[in-house]
Amino acid sequence: MTKSLIIGSSILVTLAVLAEQGWRGIVPLHSTRSDVERLIGAPMKPGGMTYDLKNERVNVRYASVPCMKGWPYGWKVPAGTVTSIEVFPKRASKLSDLQIDLSKYKRLEDPHLSGEVYYNSLRDGLSIRIEGDDVVSFQYFPPESERYLMCPEAAARQTEIERGESASICPTFYYIGVSPSEERIRLEIFADQLNRYSADSKIYIIGYAGRQPCQNEALLRAGRARDYLLKVGIRKERILIIDGGYKTAVWNEIYVVEPGKPKPLADPDIYPGDVHLPVNCPHD
Repeated sequence: MTKSLIIGSSILVTLAVLAEQGWRGIVPLHSTRSDVERLIGAPMKPGGMTYDLKNERVNVRYASVPCMKGWPYGWKVPAGTVTSIEVFPKRASKLSDLQIDLSKYKRLEDPHLSGEVYYNSLRDGLSIRIEGDDVVSFQYFPPESERYLMCPEAAARQTEIERGESASICPTFYYIGVSPSEERIRLEIFADQLNRYSADSKIYIIGYAGRQPCQNEALLRAGRARDYLLKVGIRKERILIIDGGYKTAVWNEIYVVEPGKPKPLADPDIYPGDVHLPVNCPHD
């Protein structure tokens, strides 16, 4: 047996164990940080999520905040509970070495990283990330049978993704932290570029607020951009605005979506519970 086949067989065993018992006995939504450190040792940095082992480097994500409106992520589990495990083998291996039935996996290409492909099994809670035929990592996440533990907004988001109604895509146009006058210039440039798209395409504007926002700031930002586009002759029925929540970099994202294509997903990175409305709210 060649070295590559030995490696492939050992990974195959790991995958089989994963589907039933998690990775090395660590099970998403059931194991805790103390379980992880008892089984594989301490992370590289105190309180961190990365563990450096002899044959692999492992990232373990833990629940940190409770479910909350405006936060489209998370699980209804206590803080410190494992939510996913990603294992990066230190020995090179090929997807073809794994000898698995890929018909049971859904193939997805990363829209942001050229050449990266994922094979996902939602039923088993397993994702294999590859570049070419090289295995980059294995990710373990909660299987479909435990979807009921998802936060409500996270579950709704996942359902839209699986139906093909929404997707994480790159914006057509965006701007960050600009003045009102600069915003008008940016939007004028965007409007001039719209002739590249069909007249039936939709324009989605996702607005984000910062850590100390005014009331409804995200929608106000998106609405201001919509109002300008209406003034320059864009039909009202083409434009939709979305409250994206809170983001470290305060900005607007604009997407042009052709008929039949999925709408964009917002990607906030500030938990709503960490946001505080100022007493005196400035206005642009």
